Parts: sequence; C-alpha cells; structure tokens
Amino acid sequence: MSEKKRILEAIRMRMRRNGTTYLQLAKKLKVSEVTVKRYFSEERLPLEMLDEVCRALDAGLDDMLSDLKAYNYAQIDTFSESQEEALGANEFLFVVFFMVARGYTFTEIDAGLQPKDTAALVRALRELEELQLVQYQSDSDLRSLVSCNARFSPGGALWKKYSAVGIEEFFSSNFEKADEHFKLAVGYLSQEHAMTIRRKLDSLEDEIKAFLAASRISPRGNGKQKFYWIAFGFRPMASSVLQTIAEKSRLLNNALIQKKNKK
Repeated sequence: MSEKKRILEAIRMRMRRNGTTYLQLAKKLKVSEVTVKRYFSEERLPLEMLDEVCRALDAGLDDMLSDLKAYNYAQIDTFSESQEEALGANEFLFVVFFMVARGYTFTEIDAGLQPKDTAALVRALRELEELQLVQYQSDSDLRSLVSCNARFSPGGALWKKYSAVGIEEFFSSNFEKADEHFKLAVGYLSQEHAMTIRRKLDSLEDEIKAFLAASRISPRGNGKQKFYWIAFGFRPMASSVLQTIAEKSRLLNNALIQKKNKK
C-alpha cells in the first residue's frame, strides 16, 4: 500500500471509529459530499486539507496511522508463496492451520482430528511455526499469526488446489437472501474505462480489508457477526456469457460456432 493510500485508509478507519459519514465530514470541511468522496476514490486529498481533516476528526495523523498499523499487524491477510506451497501440498497441515486460525485450542484440535494422532499434530504445529503461520510455545500457548480469512494468491498453490471448491460453494446460492448480493455486467469497455474500474475496485478492496480488520473473527458462538465471502473482478473475454455457455455444451457442434465466428 502506498503512503498516500495508508493516510487515506487511516482517515477512513477513524471515520468509522467515530461514526462520521462522508456528508458530516464534508460539512466540517465546508465542501460537498461528492468532493469528499472523490478525495478517497481518486486518492486526491489536497495536502492543505490534511490539517482540517485531522481537526474535523479530532485526531492527529500519527494516532490514525498507529491505529492502522495495529490493525494490519493483528490481521495479516495474505499468505506468502512458501506458506501457500506448504499448505497446498499437505491437507493435514492445512486443516490444522485452519483450526488454529479459528481459535481452537490444542486440546480441541487433538480431539477433533480423526484418526487421533497427537504426535502428528505436534509435528504439524512445529512445521506451521517454522512457516511463521502459528506461534506454538506450548499446548496452552497456541495462536495463529495469519488471519483465518487470508486471501489466496490468484494462480498460487492454494488457488490451484481449492479454488474450484470455493467457487462451487459460492455460486451454490441463488443470491435471493437479504444479506446476499451478486451482480454481473458484460459489454465493451475502452482501456481508459477499464482502468478506471480497476482503480475503483482497488479502493474498494482497501476499504473492505479495513472493515475485516476492524471486525476481526468473533469468538465461536457470537451471533452478532457472520462470515462473508466477498469476490469481485473483471477480465476481457473473447465472447459473451451466453456464447461461452453454449460453446461448452456437448450438444453444440463446435464446427458450427467456428464457422459463424468467421463471418
């Protein structure tokens, strides 16, 4: 994250902490709400406005950056390449890490794994410790160093092994519940418009990560939070959604499609 993004994200976090809306901040800064939103979406907060923002939020920049640093330290959200390779190559190691990350104790993990093999569990924890995924001082001092909702690297070892399972589960819903949402847009875009969307998605990702950090996984049994999957992205495709589906069908003569595309 660039220094500019860090400052803007620190300001966002303080706004959420104070319960300050964009409109409320805009009134304090004596500008429009649209202008404030543009500061964040386009990363164009004028330097001369920084002091006014700090006064409006009743916080110094150092304090806000310290809050952001604390959240980032507490919630590492990306696996390293070596961590992914190790977890992708060993399902037992992956399951043990997941249970530690979810807050299970050594005793609970030992009792929950079938067949029970305490020696194998200890070896797995030692390996996870070497990978800097967990801290394992003793059976009573065990904690994860990486968030349970850490992201897979696209094309990485975990992505290759488990992405199909995740995609199938995600799209098993018809997205009709009140707390579910899915939209799909297709069509032609200029390179300029595509890059604008890319920047907006990057900004949205930073905001989502801040929410996830601020609302860290609650203890099991706490019904106030739900675990969400949030996915978004875009890529250029050679054909429409309907054409892609049709071409995958075994009922369609591919030679016919190829002939049609040449016209």
